[in-house]
Amino acid sequence: MIGMHILPLLVVTAATRPDDYSESYREISLGKTGDYKFVELEFEITTYTTKSSHILDIFPSSLASVLFAPRGVTSAQANIVRGQWKPFYWGDTPPIDLHPSGSSMWISGKVSSSTWRKTAFMFSSIFGIAFESMCPEQSQFKWMRPFDMDGMRIASNPNDPCCTENLDRFLELLPCRGRMGLGRVLTTITPSLAHAEFLQMSLKATRTDENAKMTAQIAIVIFSDTHYIPISL
Repeated sequence: MIGMHILPLLVVTAATRPDDYSESYREISLGKTGDYKFVELEFEITTYTTKSSHILDIFPSSLASVLFAPRGVTSAQANIVRGQWKPFYWGDTPPIDLHPSGSSMWISGKVSSSTWRKTAFMFSSIFGIAFESMCPEQSQFKWMRPFDMDGMRIASNPNDPCCTENLDRFLELLPCRGRMGLGRVLTTITPSLAHAEFLQMSLKATRTDENAKMTAQIAIVIFSDTHYIPISL
């Protein structure tokens, strides 16, 4: 890792502070000669008003139905990954937490079979990936049964693909969609995503007694001579 550049794109706080929203872009040179670069785009929204009408204005309805149900989960995360981190070329210490190739999900809290199934379908509606293949009821995928560990239920499917088409619904999570800020960058870098040697997309949602938070992240590794960031965000 020979260099790093961090650029905050947008930070918005409403006057009455019901919600906090932030976007960020990070770029890191990789390798001894900097032939590759790691690019991370992340946005996060936190709401302190958990009334159902307001939540549906902020969170996708499918996500809200899991997170704010009477016996809802306290946190849930889904990931889709293409490629693997290459320590020989990019360094032994990745700048983010890595997830297994394909799709993976975990939830914490009181996890019943119906809650797990509902969460899987919820992530499927957002990512366009068949997370329900990780449900025990899917007899053809019994080898992918979820397992419980330290208050979490975890599962993964290495056969799920990760491609640029997954971005279409991902953009719907952004307040400005693809018109400006991070959304505009995402629409601009689509050709780079298609040729990226490593691509990871993650969505995480948590709730506490004080607030609820949703974080989305896209991380890619591309050749360092790739240019795509628009002049004006």
